Amino acid sequence: GVDKIFRKSKELTNFLYNGLTSIKNHLNYFKIITPEDQSRRGAQLSLYIYDDADYIFELISKKFIVDYRKPNVIRVAPVPLYNSYQEVYEFVEYFRKIIKSRQ
Repeated sequence: GVDKIFRKSKELTNFLYNGLTSIKNHLNYFKIITPEDQSRRGAQLSLYIYDDADYIFELISKKFIVDYRKPNVIRVAPVPLYNSYQEVYEFVEYFRKIIKSRQ
């Protein structure tokens, strides 16, 4: 039912948040500008990218559907009816590789 879908939405977003914040030195490259408190955020995370946001968006867009708000915000929204935890994990790992290549 709707309650399960809503719960999975929150869980996927939390899983994404935890994955992104586990990236080593992530604050040197991006910050999550969506509220940390789960009760204050919806089902998406806005990432403020410090440098080369256009390029990073281009790389991510080759594998995932994300939204880009110029000049520096990439929005990621796992959808509970379509996305799995595995896909969120794969996004985080791909994003981690992009960040690592920028070092």
